[in-house]
Amino acid sequence: MNTIQKKRTILTMPVVFCALLFTIFESTQARSFRPGLIPNGKVISCANCHIRPSGGGQRTSFGEAVRLIVGGGSNMPFWSPTLAALDSDGDGFTNGQELGDPDGDGVAEAGAQITHPGDANSFPDISDPEPVSTTLFIEADGKNLTLTWEEGGILESSENFLGPWNAIEGATSPFQASADGPMKFYRVGDGTGGQIFTLFLNGGQELPAVTTGAKGSGTVSIDGKLLTIHVQYDGLESNFAAAHIHGPAGKGVNAGVLFGLSGTDLHQPSDANSGMFTGSAVVSDAIIEAIKEGEAYLNIHTSGNGGGEIRGQINP
Repeated sequence: MNTIQKKRTILTMPVVFCALLFTIFESTQARSFRPGLIPNGKVISCANCHIRPSGGGQRTSFGEAVRLIVGGGSNMPFWSPTLAALDSDGDGFTNGQELGDPDGDGVAEAGAQITHPGDANSFPDISDPEPVSTTLFIEADGKNLTLTWEEGGILESSENFLGPWNAIEGATSPFQASADGPMKFYRVGDGTGGQIFTLFLNGGQELPAVTTGAKGSGTVSIDGKLLTIHVQYDGLESNFAAAHIHGPAGKGVNAGVLFGLSGTDLHQPSDANSGMFTGSAVVSDAIIEAIKEGEAYLNIHTSGNGGGEIRGQINP
């Protein structure tokens, strides 16, 4: 009886061992069909998701995000606006921006610069847009103004230097205006105008809420694809760690990163617990849409509150 039992034990061990090997192999092997499920995925191929260019083995940060969606060997579609809005490698650019599909609708933008969504040292080289005109000349004669500018731009006016800007229909250079009435600002732009948004940051808007004396406030403006920000914060309970604009999400809902504010020239810390975000940057259509729809928020992460210490919805 004992002899038979021992034989059975010896016979079953290889089966268990083989199953274990299969499990390990299954979890580490490359999925050659996956690049075809990502916009422009074949540019970087298996290296999108794996450290090793041929695939398999250790995953990149983007690969980990994909694994959380698909699990093991499933060939289910996984690309979505949610995955596109994430900044998996934390370089300040969303996965969608890096793969040429900022909106995450599966339709890649023609001529987009493709970079690695799982490598923080690989990101798009986006420069500020060239101005449509170098100089707007304003000549005053009493309260009568004569505005002249180079051809190619559209004259716009606003009652606030931050906008919103409104195109002056039919205006050509030279243009006659009056200094009577409320103060006005003029510029030459592309005719799309701009819009100002406000935000107030505190711990009560975080999800879950955070008890903190820290606070912040400021404005964000959108003009074409140019985002301009001026937000101050102070009183963080622990050291500043990172800051992002998240979305799309309404108040009381968490969402992925749309745009990283820390690690850029937009962030000027005063010390470890206070500072400001100020300056301009060209952003994606996904960010612009989320902000204009009231579905974007800014939050600040600290060493003591990794999920975020203060947060504020960006409101029109």
